Amino acid sequence: MYGTDVSHHQGVIDWNRVKNDPKKIEFALIKATESTSFIDNKYNRNTSEARKNEILPGPYHFARGGDYKKEAEHFLKNIDIKEIGELAALDYEIYTLSDPAAWCRKWLDYVEARIGFKPLFYTYHKLLLKYNWKPVSDGNFGLWASRFGKQEQTPNAQYKPTTGSWPFYAIWQFASEGKIDGIKGFVDLNYTSMELPTLKKYGKPGSTTPTTPIKHPSEIMNLKNWKLTLPTGKPTEITNLDGYSDQFFSVMGEGVVFRAPVNGATTSGSKYPRCELREMRDGNKASWSTQNRRSMTIEQAITHVPDKKKHIVAGQVHDANDDVIVIRLESPKLFIDINGKDGPVLDSKYELGRRFSVKFESGEGKIKVYYNSALAHTLEKQISGCYFKAGCYTQSNCEKEDKCSADNYGEVVIYKLVLDETPAAPDNHFPIIYNQLDFKGVKFGSKKTTGKQNNIDGYGCKLCAVSTIKQIDPREIDKILVNGGAYFGTNGNLLDDTSIARILGWEYLGVERNVNKTPESIGITTPTIKEVDYSVAAGKQQHFVTRILKPDGRKAILDPYGGVERPVNYYELKVGDKDWSKHKYFSYRMFKVK
Repeated sequence: MYGTDVSHHQGVIDWNRVKNDPKKIEFALIKATESTSFIDNKYNRNTSEARKNEILPGPYHFARGGDYKKEAEHFLKNIDIKEIGELAALDYEIYTLSDPAAWCRKWLDYVEARIGFKPLFYTYHKLLLKYNWKPVSDGNFGLWASRFGKQEQTPNAQYKPTTGSWPFYAIWQFASEGKIDGIKGFVDLNYTSMELPTLKKYGKPGSTTPTTPIKHPSEIMNLKNWKLTLPTGKPTEITNLDGYSDQFFSVMGEGVVFRAPVNGATTSGSKYPRCELREMRDGNKASWSTQNRRSMTIEQAITHVPDKKKHIVAGQVHDANDDVIVIRLESPKLFIDINGKDGPVLDSKYELGRRFSVKFESGEGKIKVYYNSALAHTLEKQISGCYFKAGCYTQSNCEKEDKCSADNYGEVVIYKLVLDETPAAPDNHFPIIYNQLDFKGVKFGSKKTTGKQNNIDGYGCKLCAVSTIKQIDPREIDKILVNGGAYFGTNGNLLDDTSIARILGWEYLGVERNVNKTPESIGITTPTIKEVDYSVAAGKQQHFVTRILKPDGRKAILDPYGGVERPVNYYELKVGDKDWSKHKYFSYRMFKVK
């Protein structure tokens, strides 16, 4: 299959005649930019006319070896890549750099991070032989190699290009004095052994059917179970992200850009700005334990750091109080930070724009971190109140920087973000169990918990039981129930079981209190329940709440440790003595959890 590459040097091209040339030209690399300021004045016309004539276009940048980021940004601002399969390329032909492979890799990584696919890399035979290009070939950037006799009109095996550290070339530029109908004078000719559908795999990804331009992050990834914090306002929080975008939260190519300037607004308890997602569940803040099987996978690139303090957090697991484990860049070191302490180094020389994947996986009291699919670290920690965060948490501010402005910022581009929740675990795996004294002194309803008997009877234990079933922090459940009118009574501190069921979408089956029966009378003959002691004025009291493990019907776990099953949906059990033979009463509410 034949193609060409053109610039303003070819003047005004008749692309309809090019299409009908006997060589059957099917692709064209088109010069777009050079250095940090030059724009080819024929790029836009050449690109649009090539498309009209069903010739696959792709912009290329002619490198001058200056600031790689400025050259890349100049290219990105002036290109037009619309259709699936359209290509992009870097043209490197100079001798001024001592390590051109390093420069080219930075440029290529930076551009890839924004357009969502890997540009081709072009150079000619002598340069392929002169330098070690392995940093570029290791990045899997396709080779567009040049080697020719001047007036060749078909590929000549005598000049088959050297591929260096690449196993093969994607495109061979085999002539510089080619002739194509519709182009005046000489023009470069290119050849590939691939068919057009295969060559398109080097270009913009997606289906082969052209689509409308993507405008909002929600068109790229599922943001239903996320809340966004922006570095604006006090700061700003957005809970409905469907169709939402912002100057700090936008689409670039196939990725979502998260940007946080050093002068941005900060959240309470933090002195650094963020543009970051927080995990939600059913409209409420997600909260799970490391016993829960949960995971988050991010495919991303860190594309910009503050000028002075070049630190970024790009993904984390947080608990109720603080970050637990995060992915942190202290440029150029990319590593795992474990609650403020340096963990394993993932990349000691991370280049901005280089795409990577990270996965956090929770379960059985552990958090595993995978980097580019390989297990990098396992943290064994039994904690609750956990949730995922993803985006850009800039670890600098105006106090740390000489330049306090919006153009001094941290930035992360995310291409893929996936949450996964494994269905209910086997009966020998149990989620976090909430109990009232964990929240002693916290206001629920209209009163603060004290740990006293009347408080436990009144509402504290029931609230924790409901929270355990929902696996949401009791403080969050409390807000839902208060807003829904589940509290009643003269003190405003009792929970109406019927309202609880209605608000949470459950079916209320009934309640029995102070039933004068021993555990043995309902079939509990082995004291397998692990006791939890509460020190209260009246002495010791044991209190247990249940967790629904089989929400489809008629079984519940009476206790998370003992594993005793009974044919009801939900028990709340109160006992007054450690000796099972002296258990005189219990109470329970029954719900069918839908």
